[in-house]
Amino acid sequence: MAAERPEDAALRRWKTIIADDLRAPAGTPPAALVPELVAYLGSPDPVRRDGTTAHGVHRAAAGRQRLRIRSLLVPAQNLSQNRIAAQIAWECDRPATNIARFRAGPAEGTGDHGESSGWRTSCNVVHRPCEPAEVSGCQRRPFAATEERIVMSRLRTYISDLHLPSKDAVDPPPGQLPYGWLSPDQAKRLAKFLASDIVTSSDQLFLVGDVLDLQICPHDVKPPTAIDVFTAHHNQPIVKAIRDYADGPGHTVFWILGNHELGATASDAHYLHPQINFLPRYDEYPLRVRHGHEGCLFNGPDPRGRDVPLGYFISRFVATAAARGLHPVGLSLQLLWNSGPELVALLKAAPLAECVFDAVCHAADITLDDDVIMPDGSARKVGEVRATYQDLVHEWGEAHGGYVMNAVLAEWDPFYDLPVSKRYLNIIGHSHEHKYSSLVTGGVYLNLGSWCGNEAHFAKSWLENAGESNEVVRAQLFRWDPVAGPQSASTRAILPTK
Repeated sequence: MAAERPEDAALRRWKTIIADDLRAPAGTPPAALVPELVAYLGSPDPVRRDGTTAHGVHRAAAGRQRLRIRSLLVPAQNLSQNRIAAQIAWECDRPATNIARFRAGPAEGTGDHGESSGWRTSCNVVHRPCEPAEVSGCQRRPFAATEERIVMSRLRTYISDLHLPSKDAVDPPPGQLPYGWLSPDQAKRLAKFLASDIVTSSDQLFLVGDVLDLQICPHDVKPPTAIDVFTAHHNQPIVKAIRDYADGPGHTVFWILGNHELGATASDAHYLHPQINFLPRYDEYPLRVRHGHEGCLFNGPDPRGRDVPLGYFISRFVATAAARGLHPVGLSLQLLWNSGPELVALLKAAPLAECVFDAVCHAADITLDDDVIMPDGSARKVGEVRATYQDLVHEWGEAHGGYVMNAVLAEWDPFYDLPVSKRYLNIIGHSHEHKYSSLVTGGVYLNLGSWCGNEAHFAKSWLENAGESNEVVRAQLFRWDPVAGPQSASTRAILPTK
């Protein structure tokens, strides 16, 4: 057995902070620790990254009254990969509240499980992402082989977070590195999927937000327009596949607006194809389709009605860091959210928005005197942006009833902004993490993941017994493999439509 590696000074320091109820060391402002925390959680060293988080999780699970975390039963070194805080319920000053766990089996039951007033108030829903290997009864076979002998109608395909990049994001000018999120190889994979019979055999295609990326652009460069992205050479196979699908008989395309395409309009959608339906959301009970950013602290609609949310500027700075070949800020921030609120609570003595803003600027080597070039060509000082959004947490609390933790957690997983009082089929993107969860109320949560990662996922839904009293909608999550085709990634959900 290999000898256990010794703890380094940073690990000991963070264990001390955790043991002292997440208080910063005497004389150290919490904001000053944020850049170190971001870099620390982004470390490739599992002893540094997972050892500290495991310590905090186990301590919280062992006895803290306000926070209960039921972590997966895996070695400490694997905690981050398995989403340490996958089952979080904040007790909302009600430590005696009972927590009902989600039904882990196939979502076939439609019996009455009682009304739920929501995770935010009674904390009676806990969910865990359902990974393909964990799903009971999942068979890795193409979608066509799962249709059985049932007559289906209104067959729908859903994909999210394509993040089509501009020309410069893929082929930047001299002195910069590529900063787009969708690589050329991933774009080829997407084009092949859109031209496959998985899509062309569907009646409807839903593009569930962040189809384009208009804000992953360095802060000192004017961002691209939607037309710039559509006309970029590397995007042409994708654009052609969408247009060919929309031209097909009986086909309908829905484009749900995401946070990375703020500024895109119906005219832009109609440039892609005149018949595209450009919508902020789609509702047809029990179907509920959203991009998923709406309830997020940094990326949701600004509580003071400012033209862009703070997340817009954070994304611009993330692109700057990538173009300059600096630390992968986006990855570090994701790890920060994935650590759960037990580490985020460190920031309770300082403005959270200000802390994150400073951490990203530091990582991207951006100063407060730098200019951010806006889509209309105007410039805003970084320092002015910081001052404008420094009270974001307080403003969000005033606008949304005083409780902000859900908005923080929704950046990590839109699940925390779901309505759970009715049996909805919630189809969402945004977080780039595919998931299937069955809710105690009989509803279902499907997160579509993204197409700019190592794996790509999509969902299908269809009606059975259409027009009859026993009409139901079924839905399932799949992984797309360009060679093997679609592979099942979840159990099937079934919900009544009436």
